[in-house]
Amino acid sequence: MPRVSVIIPAFNASRFISQAIESVLDQTFTDRELIVVDDGSTDDTASLVMKYGEKLRYIYQKNQGLSSARNTGIVKAEGEYIGFLDADDYWDREKLRHQVALLDSSPDTGVVYTALKVVDKDSYEIEERGCLVRGRIFSSLLTENCVVGSCSSALIKRECFEKAGTFDAMLSASEDWDLWLRIAPYYLFDFVDLPLTFYRIHEGNMHKDLVLMERNVFHVIDKLFKREVLNQEVVRRQGEILARHALDFALNYFIERDVKNARRCILDAWRWDKKVIDLFYLSLFVKTLLGKRVITFFSNKKQALKKSHELR
Repeated sequence: MPRVSVIIPAFNASRFISQAIESVLDQTFTDRELIVVDDGSTDDTASLVMKYGEKLRYIYQKNQGLSSARNTGIVKAEGEYIGFLDADDYWDREKLRHQVALLDSSPDTGVVYTALKVVDKDSYEIEERGCLVRGRIFSSLLTENCVVGSCSSALIKRECFEKAGTFDAMLSASEDWDLWLRIAPYYLFDFVDLPLTFYRIHEGNMHKDLVLMERNVFHVIDKLFKREVLNQEVVRRQGEILARHALDFALNYFIERDVKNARRCILDAWRWDKKVIDLFYLSLFVKTLLGKRVITFFSNKKQALKKSHELR
C-alpha cells in the first residue's frame, strides 16, 4: 500500500497534462501512486495518459465536474496521505518529500501546503506567493481562502476526509475553501514555505464569471453558518464575514468595470457591517456612481498620460 496517493482530475486537459503527470512521476519521494480521473474528456487526454501505462491508474467517468472527479479519486486512493494536482499545474520534484516529513512529525496536523510560483502557459514565472498562516487557521479562513495554491499545493491526511467529508460536488467554485473550513476545526494546518507548486494561469482557467463565483462563495458561507450555529466566534463575526467577502467582490466587479454589481456589493457590506468600510471602499463607491463610461474615460486618460510621461 502506497503512503501517498496523488489525484489528477482532468477534463480536456491534453495541452498540459503530460507535464503534470511527469512532475509527479519525477518526485524524489517514491512511495506513492498516481491516479488520473478523466472527467469525460472529448480531446486526446485519454491517449496521452495511457501512454504512461502501469506508472499510473486511469479512471474514466462521465463529466460531473472537478469536485466529483476528485471525490472519485479519493474513493479509489489507497494512500495514508492524499494530494491533488490540477491537470494544468505541476510540482517541484521535492514537494512530496518535504510535506510527508511535516505530516509524519505532527499527529495533529491534517493539511500541509506549500508556497508557489504563478506561471503562464509557457511555464514562465509571473510571480511568487509565500505562505502566511499555520496552526489553528479556522479564524483566518472565515474571511479568505488563505491556503496558498489550495488543492494543487496541499497534501492531506486521509482521516481528514473521514472526519470532515469530501468535496461538495454542488459547488463549481470555492470547493477547496469549503473543504478547508470543514477540516480546520479538527486539525492543524502547516506549510513548507518553498515554491514547490507551480500554478498556471492561462486563458482556459481564468475565472471570468464573477456572478457565479459570488453565488458559490455565499453558498459556502450559508453552509458555514448553518453548520456552526454553536460556534460563538462564527456567530459573533457573521456580519464581518459577509461584509468582507462582499467587499472582495466589489473590488473585482469594479476592476471588470461592472459598476452596478460593485455598488451593490458595497451597499451589502455596509448593511452587514459598517465597520469594515474604510476610505478606500468609500472612494470606490463614489466612483461607481460616476458610471462605466466616465470611469473608462478617466482610466484611458490616466494610461495615456502615463505613457506620454514614459516617452519623455
